[in-house]
Amino acid sequence: MSDFRKIGLAIGFLVSFYIGFQLNSYGQLLWKIEGNGLEKPSYLYGTIHVTDQRVFQFGDSVLSKFDETDAFAGEMLFDNSMGMMMETISFMMMPNDTTLADLLPENQYIETKRYLEKEFGFMTSYLLRFKPILVSTLLTEQRNNTSNQTVSTDMILDLYFQQLAQEKKKEVIGLETFAEQAQAFDGMPLKQQAEMLYQQITAPEPPENTYEKLLQLYLQENLDSLYAYTISELDSNSNQKLLIDRNIKMTNRAIKLMQEKTLFIGVGAAHLPGEQGLIQLLRNQGYLVEPVEKNIKK
Repeated sequence: MSDFRKIGLAIGFLVSFYIGFQLNSYGQLLWKIEGNGLEKPSYLYGTIHVTDQRVFQFGDSVLSKFDETDAFAGEMLFDNSMGMMMETISFMMMPNDTTLADLLPENQYIETKRYLEKEFGFMTSYLLRFKPILVSTLLTEQRNNTSNQTVSTDMILDLYFQQLAQEKKKEVIGLETFAEQAQAFDGMPLKQQAEMLYQQITAPEPPENTYEKLLQLYLQENLDSLYAYTISELDSNSNQKLLIDRNIKMTNRAIKLMQEKTLFIGVGAAHLPGEQGLIQLLRNQGYLVEPVEKNIKK
């Protein structure tokens, strides 16, 4: 997969990897939605937006419930169209010719630039104009891919479900548009993003170690601990824009769709728990949302 392809895929799923989880002991990724007039159940599954092979080793119940539904509903649709490519390129770049040098003190900028040159080589000249939080995500994946801890696939988990649905002739639906995700993502100030990037490269622990810890929490379906580990990354404004507002929007759209067809809803796991997560928002609307019994992972 090319660097630019990875960048394009990264846009729609950065949020869930970096945001925290609400403390409500939701130790489960797969949930059944029924009641409130639904003739057949739909399902809700928490994804993580990475290419690590380990996240694809889910239990048999996940694929069996996927097969029972009429359509797959993800956060947004991924495609290779020229229109989406242009949207992606436009979103990647900081506005008004802003570069990383405009966002950090000179000494921090020099240190960050040198680090990026070591990791990305000639690509650094482009990355200096990219939104810093996107660079941070690419850096994490770059460091992880060069370690010996894991094997990566050529697609993220969300894209896997989308392609699986297409292979099975199921309808594929986006609960958000690219523009809506980009608008939410832009809610985090660029200076704050740059500070996060600098903190990442100067942290005593390598980025790949942080990635591995977060991934292990996901594989254990330990959402409470993942919340405690990551919540410090967001302020209240970013949490509102990146998580809460989007949860409400996706829930409302899913409810409307479930009246017409059964869905397998696959969205970032951070969107599931909490008083304003998808599970509770669905319950507030009168739906019975319960965990699906786990089968042993292969």
